[in-house]
Amino acid sequence: MIKKIISWFVDNPVISNLLMFMIVIGGAMTISSLKMEVFPSFELDAITVSVVYPGASSEDVEKSVCIPIEENIYGISGIKRLISSSSEGYGVVLAELLPGEDPKLIKDEIESNVSAISIFPLDIEKPIISQIKRNSQVLNVAISGDMDPNSLNVLATEIKDELDAIEEINLTKLAVSKTKTIFINLSRESLVKHNISISDFEKVIKSHSVEIPVGKIEGEYFERAIRVNQKAYTAEDIGNIRITSHQTGKYIKVADIADVFEGFDEENIKLRFNNKPATAIMVYRIGNQNALEVAEKVRNYVDRKNKELPSGIEIEIWNDESKYLKGRLDLLLKNAWIGLSLVVLLLSFFLKPKFAFWVSLGIPISFLGALFFFPPLDVSINMLSLFTFILVLGIVVDDAIVVGENFYKYKQLGEDSRTAAIKGAHEVSKPVIFAILTTMATFSPMLFVEGASGKIWKIFPLVVIPILFFSLLESLTILPFHLAHSKESRSKIKIINKISLFWDKMRRKVGSGLNIVINNYYTPFLKKCLKKNMLTISSFLSVLILTIGLISSGYVKFNFFPGLEADIIYATLEFPKGTPVEQTEKAVNILQKSLSDLELEYDEENNANHGIIRNVFHTIGAQPNKSETSGRAGQTASSYSGDNLAEISVELSPGENRKIKSSQIANRWREMTPKIAGIKELQFASSLFSAGEDINFQFSGQDISDLANVVQDFKNILKKYSGVYDIIDNNNKGNPELAVKMLPNAEYYGVTMSSVSSQIRESFHGKKIMTMQRGRDEIDVKIRYDDKNRSSIEDLKELMIRSSTGSLIPLKSVCSIKLDDSYSGISRVNRKRALSVIASVDQSLANANEIVDSIEKNDMPGLLSNYPGVSYSLEGQQREQSENLDSLTKNYIFALFIVFVLLAIPFKSYYQPLIIMFAIPYGIIGAVIGHLLLGMDFSILSMLGIAALSGIVVNDSLVMMDYINRYKEKTGNYMDAAIKAGPARFRPILLTSLTTFIGVMPLIFERSIQAKFLVPMAVSLGFGVLFSTFVTLLLVPSTYIAFEKIKEYLLKKNKNQIYINSSHE
Repeated sequence: MIKKIISWFVDNPVISNLLMFMIVIGGAMTISSLKMEVFPSFELDAITVSVVYPGASSEDVEKSVCIPIEENIYGISGIKRLISSSSEGYGVVLAELLPGEDPKLIKDEIESNVSAISIFPLDIEKPIISQIKRNSQVLNVAISGDMDPNSLNVLATEIKDELDAIEEINLTKLAVSKTKTIFINLSRESLVKHNISISDFEKVIKSHSVEIPVGKIEGEYFERAIRVNQKAYTAEDIGNIRITSHQTGKYIKVADIADVFEGFDEENIKLRFNNKPATAIMVYRIGNQNALEVAEKVRNYVDRKNKELPSGIEIEIWNDESKYLKGRLDLLLKNAWIGLSLVVLLLSFFLKPKFAFWVSLGIPISFLGALFFFPPLDVSINMLSLFTFILVLGIVVDDAIVVGENFYKYKQLGEDSRTAAIKGAHEVSKPVIFAILTTMATFSPMLFVEGASGKIWKIFPLVVIPILFFSLLESLTILPFHLAHSKESRSKIKIINKISLFWDKMRRKVGSGLNIVINNYYTPFLKKCLKKNMLTISSFLSVLILTIGLISSGYVKFNFFPGLEADIIYATLEFPKGTPVEQTEKAVNILQKSLSDLELEYDEENNANHGIIRNVFHTIGAQPNKSETSGRAGQTASSYSGDNLAEISVELSPGENRKIKSSQIANRWREMTPKIAGIKELQFASSLFSAGEDINFQFSGQDISDLANVVQDFKNILKKYSGVYDIIDNNNKGNPELAVKMLPNAEYYGVTMSSVSSQIRESFHGKKIMTMQRGRDEIDVKIRYDDKNRSSIEDLKELMIRSSTGSLIPLKSVCSIKLDDSYSGISRVNRKRALSVIASVDQSLANANEIVDSIEKNDMPGLLSNYPGVSYSLEGQQREQSENLDSLTKNYIFALFIVFVLLAIPFKSYYQPLIIMFAIPYGIIGAVIGHLLLGMDFSILSMLGIAALSGIVVNDSLVMMDYINRYKEKTGNYMDAAIKAGPARFRPILLTSLTTFIGVMPLIFERSIQAKFLVPMAVSLGFGVLFSTFVTLLLVPSTYIAFEKIKEYLLKKNKNQIYINSSHE
């Protein structure tokens, strides 16, 4: 069957060429529709239920919102665990899903259960249930200049509208969205004087804002709708509304007894860009939009707009992902071209240039064919997908090399090109097909890796498997056709003819040199190895045991997820809840000063456009980047706003232009920043993608005081370990709160705790009495006490409360008020309160895995023995590492079983597949040698490289075993078969190993810091395949001989037993 297919393509040039052109053109046409991004985007398998509860304390939110939600969705099939966060005014419950579950179905069930909850407080906002999604940001547009905040916000809105109107720009968002609000600020004196309550104001303002259809007039020849339209749209309109004074009975204007004005609800949020008042617009790409195209359109708009703006006002692009994307693409494409050139050059030394060209042609054909499948597989052009192309540069020609070498063998035997192509391809078709299938199988475990980062690793098999498919198709259809019809004629151009003759001479020298190595060195050594096969196996096994010992002893360090180099660093700071914004601003100024000193140290001047530090954007009163990357932007974005929060974003020069890592810059900034008094948390982030905190221990239990004590004791333990820094916890004990409780005599006044709390909230927190549409803007109308009447405990005591009889009485008459401890945030995990301690580890001084191991063995037993009700779990990077490696191990074992089945089919044997698979573990030796030579730690990428290496080891061993079997059929002697098969396969095995190494070599020795993240996988594959060459050429034949001798011994023993039994009979 296979021979007929090969013959059909060889004899039908039109079909062969059409197939080739269809693959090439189809792939080329797909390129323009592919989405491009720096790093693959993905959705998390998690559903959030977020609820706003205005004015409520964190404990109120926990009791009234989060616990009811937890109890009602706990037990839904497919939920892995529940995590909730209760803060002042809002609560979030996050449901992590089990792998493989359908988020849409679970989301629907959660919605149904939450909507059935009947005990929610009346004044909460409607729960919003959504799957966590991260929008793919392209760039930020900063608008800065000497303008008042209101004018700046108006200009930003105008620019946002203009950007939205540009074709191909579908999503933009203000970095900090300020809600336009009409404030009605009341004084206690005016309310008492006129005996008016806040609810009186609410009623009268709502009654003057009516717009409803009330019917229609129908005549004989006409019809007119009737609409009542009486709305107060402005602060002036509301100020002119009349309200009745219950004291005098007269009408008075709202503006006469209240301060009515228009502003923004988030007045304390301040933004600056390069030390100028600013705001920013985030621009995103949607679906398969190209980040480069979106960025180009924004740049063109910015250039035009800057010419229209008045002097002193400018808009500027910063944190432009398209620049980083282009830089990384250029870097990887450069390495790809170098690798491809080296592979073609190497092939030309072993094969005739024309044959080398036809073999190398399989690379672009396979790559373009794979691109055709990118859209349906939802694969983008990104760092990892491009890296995968480089990774398989040498692998993709392995089957073509085997076919080409076999063709070349038959040509040397005197066969014509057509016969040599058909015979050569058919003879190796079975091992080639199963070799490709086994390689696909060894990449497949990456498709099902658990954990958040597991979604990233599936990029590798999603790229490799289509490439291998088209490589197989090309090597058994298009390649035999080209080899069969390739003419060995000399060029008529003299210079080309001279080069050809020179190259042919070089190739013959390489060939003769290789023959000397095979005949004089390899073959005699192989005979010795086969003769002393058990010694050979023992020697390889000893080296393997030594290598595993190096890893298990910690000599070879394991750093699960090395940071992915970013061109922007962030400093986020947090004070205890209740800290005034002025104190937060002072802390930001300290950070700005240390950053300025850092800039002088690196660039020798400030504001240097050509230096390492390019742009600085700081936000006081909010953390927009943290909100965006948390996946919780939107209704609960308020969790990242407050007077106690701030964020500084620093844009660096592109990574390919600097020699110092962003993590080193961030660490130096940390070192140069003096200790800030009263600060709760200060963190520096510098990675484009993180698998989580280096150290994250989560303690859970019912007793909050026990948890608090455990956290403090554990932080003291962590301080003893060198290299550990930024030790923080989420024990969010805020400033003391004022606890209000009813007095026994309150019942005589006819007031309830519900009405009292409602009136306190309205007065001090404020109450949104309505939202109206004014043009395109939504305007909130908010009523509250003015600042001077809500600034002290006395103001609270003197708050006038409306009793059931309608009279006003001071709060102190019916309630006691005292200071009490409070929590600004409460975390829960699986319906228990939880506190976490997180820390970072300086990789140059310590290893996170070793520290965590030491803590679990030496410190944790003693710590928890004092707190029997407390348990702990590892979170952050440690949890991600456990989930990744555990699932990868399980998947890999299953993949090995698939490999065994695939090998058993062609060999029709149980033990020969085991011989081939016996070689797989030895690939780790070369990987470890490579990491030690280059001074690298092992990482998850190193492990993935070893998993991928298994396929290559199997491929070469499979073909070797196939040849041994062929020679054994001819000679009938297994020792002679092994001795002949080794030299016969030496050349193609060496060539496939060298092409794989040469393909990744440019990346292995790439000095750019942008490539550091990817290098460990290339090292594992490159050095692993070099060592696997010795495994295939020496260990596999030796293992085969050992098995045959054991088989021979068992057969002989069985025959003797039969003879003895028959003699007795």
